[in-house]
Amino acid sequence: MKYLIHFFSLLVWTDGISQVNAIICGRVKSQDKFSISFYQPINGYYNVAFFDTLKQNSSLVNGTDSIYKIIQLDKPSFIKIYFRDANNQFITTSDLLISPGDSLHITFDLTVASSKAIEYEGTNARGQQLFNEINYQPYNKFIPVFDVMDRLPFNKKTFLKEIDSVLFSVISRFDSLQKNLFVSPEFVEYMTVCFKSLFYGEVLYKFLRPGKKREVVNKQVRDSMMAAIFILQNPNDIRLKGLYIAPFYINNYYNYLAYKKYNLNSIEPLRSGDKIYKVRQKDFLIQGDFAPFMYIPDENIKEDLWALEIIGFFSWIPGKYDGSVIAQYDSIFPNNKWQRLLVKQFENKYIQKNIGYKLQSPISFIDTVKNINTINSLLTELPKNKPVLVDIWASWCGPCIAAFGYNKQLDSFLIKNDINKLYISFDDETDRDKWRLATNKYSLGGYHIIANDSLKAEIKKDVYHYTGNKGMGIPRYILINKNGKVVIEDAFSPQDFEQLKEQISVNLLKD
Repeated sequence: MKYLIHFFSLLVWTDGISQVNAIICGRVKSQDKFSISFYQPINGYYNVAFFDTLKQNSSLVNGTDSIYKIIQLDKPSFIKIYFRDANNQFITTSDLLISPGDSLHITFDLTVASSKAIEYEGTNARGQQLFNEINYQPYNKFIPVFDVMDRLPFNKKTFLKEIDSVLFSVISRFDSLQKNLFVSPEFVEYMTVCFKSLFYGEVLYKFLRPGKKREVVNKQVRDSMMAAIFILQNPNDIRLKGLYIAPFYINNYYNYLAYKKYNLNSIEPLRSGDKIYKVRQKDFLIQGDFAPFMYIPDENIKEDLWALEIIGFFSWIPGKYDGSVIAQYDSIFPNNKWQRLLVKQFENKYIQKNIGYKLQSPISFIDTVKNINTINSLLTELPKNKPVLVDIWASWCGPCIAAFGYNKQLDSFLIKNDINKLYISFDDETDRDKWRLATNKYSLGGYHIIANDSLKAEIKKDVYHYTGNKGMGIPRYILINKNGKVVIEDAFSPQDFEQLKEQISVNLLKD
């Protein structure tokens, strides 16, 4: 089936204020319906989260419906137009670098599976066309950068020159359009800043985090490369806020400041375990993902990047953060300008039952100094002659955490029937603080231990019956009778409470 979409975008300078009205109108020619969303910058930043800032524009439209939308901008910025079908499946998208006074006509032909599906006419149209061509398959534009990085450390003396050579090969195409008066100097200037942030951001990401790319050069050389990048483009340039995923580059700059301040080899130590952050004489425990933000000196930028991180991650990985993250953010930044958007982003998505409830039994940590290597030795640390339900989990395991939302009913049943609950964590020993905090956060009443390598090996062999390099899927639930014998190696989840209850009743409660 053929779809043909015509758009006309008329942007008019508004007298007296630095604001532009983008009037987008057109018609969808198709027998099917489409959802069309417009993503403007939010609080001046590029909409990295695809947060639908004009929600009223997202309703399904018929092939014969007229479209008339108004978008207001106060400076050159990227806006995104996003198309989905009636089943909410992605069709195509277009990013537009818009400046005050522009007018643009867009044609979408969705039968063409390439960048040629989108054609532009009007102000800077050839530049929009070129950006769409380069950006059509987003990761392709980074391949030349990755090629340069793959040659490290052999080209470490010329590394930045080679990255800039890649950048020049892209920007020179826009310069050629400007020389022929197809695009404005301002458009090329913003595109230059944009592609610098894209390419430098990818380089910094590899250098700031563990991995082969950063290990092939020593820390002194790596530090000098990173410092040089920030000289080549100032991360505090106000133009970066509204440009294509530039917050990613800005974020890496502040990660670098923390990295440099503590003379770290990567930023990972800042992300392992929760940190204490003191604000107005109050202490806050900050989740690992947000720890580097603690070291941003500018409070306004700190507030902005923290919010963008929450919104962006929750958009791409629903469930990564829960409602406590918003509560923490609001406590640190009271009356922040992001509050309404944060609450709206979590609305109807956050499952309240996944918050820990009031503890029904205490949390008891087993002393691992005793070097517990087997399940039998582990059971000796629990009250004698009682059945045990074992929950194998980790603080980084999403499905494990989701199952905790069903613990209230299960824990009541276990307490009533005098059954011990034992949590065996597959967290790394280095994440001990994060593990302990998670047990409190999710109200995991019962006995707790982080499995060492020997205990994991025994569980892998005797419970999972795995050999070789095959990993162990979690969560996993095990039933052990009062005599210390494993009677069910893979029990039902708490989410299937009635089935689990039946298994417990038959195998643990009957003599």
